[in-house]
Amino acid sequence: MVLYVYKVRSSDFPSGKPIERSRCYPIVMPYTIAISQQAPMAFVIALDLLIALIFPIRYRSISTLPYVALLCLPGWIYSLFFMIYGWIMMNDDLVHLCNVVVGLEPSVSSLWTFSNVVVNVAIFFGCICFSQNFYVCIWRSLDYRRAFMEQLDILRCRNSSKRTIAIGASTADRKTGAGWVQ
Repeated sequence: MVLYVYKVRSSDFPSGKPIERSRCYPIVMPYTIAISQQAPMAFVIALDLLIALIFPIRYRSISTLPYVALLCLPGWIYSLFFMIYGWIMMNDDLVHLCNVVVGLEPSVSSLWTFSNVVVNVAIFFGCICFSQNFYVCIWRSLDYRRAFMEQLDILRCRNSSKRTIAIGASTADRKTGAGWVQ
């Protein structure tokens, strides 16, 4: 395997002048790899949460390093696919601004953008499903609701001393809210 090293010259960034895509793409390629990791990693984080919820005992017994390496694999496959595909499809068209979107050949850029949108939409709806549990707990439980409000007050730099639990409050008091100092 040949490692291609591209030396960046000051002439690679001409002010206001078009640059060939074949000179632009090697400059933005590391950024393309990094930015291509984002959507798959967000998906994998959501998947990790799902695995933790469905298989909690098994999840806690998984060896960390191989598990993290396995979770990083989809992002690397995705980003390396677009890096190689972008390299194969690279041409000498002139581009006016050297960035990831125009550094990639238009068909590669379209596929890359579309796939990122699809993955991000899936992540968005997945996160909504995961967060429903939080909202149900807040709505149904006075304890959770007050703890949430206390944390929110801390974030907003407000005094949250009005929402503290009285020491020694019974379970019945906590369920009815009688153990809270108002």
